[in-house]
Amino acid sequence: MHILIEGEIGVGKSTLINKLLQRVRQPVFGFRTEKTNVDTSVSAKIYIHHASGEKTYSDENTVGICSYNGAEGYANIFDSMGVRLLSDIPSESVVLMDELGFLESDAIEFSGAVLRILDGPYFAVAAIKTMKTGFLDAVRLNRNALVYEITVDNRDRLHERILTDLGKLDPTSPFL
Repeated sequence: MHILIEGEIGVGKSTLINKLLQRVRQPVFGFRTEKTNVDTSVSAKIYIHHASGEKTYSDENTVGICSYNGAEGYANIFDSMGVRLLSDIPSESVVLMDELGFLESDAIEFSGAVLRILDGPYFAVAAIKTMKTGFLDAVRLNRNALVYEITVDNRDRLHERILTDLGKLDPTSPFL
């Protein structure tokens, strides 16, 4: 069973995921993304890091850039670094995907790797943007996924609902 946390920017998706991951007693695989201001008046770079590894900031793991003119994703980095972070994961592992959005829409290999994780023998937890894209719609519609919308009103107690649902639906979940 997979947990997908959907919500607006800054509502607490990653905070909720971190709260759930504190319960896990095994290695966590996958990735985290992080936006870092390069020049607050011009742009911010977005980096991809191993879920539980050391963070690095280089061109090799820069997956996009946000500026006042919009955002641009680097499909080639998602398709190389992102795919590597979702490869060779042992069965029954916890896989973090924080966060899935529109920047990877053109990253065909990465999108395929995400969908393979969701169809595979893993326990995935992911933050997803609320927007509609073909990729994000496919993620939301995965038969093994429980999708939860996080809001300012429910964010302090949503983890309890998720744990209750998992207890009923998947008592083998590593989040219990």
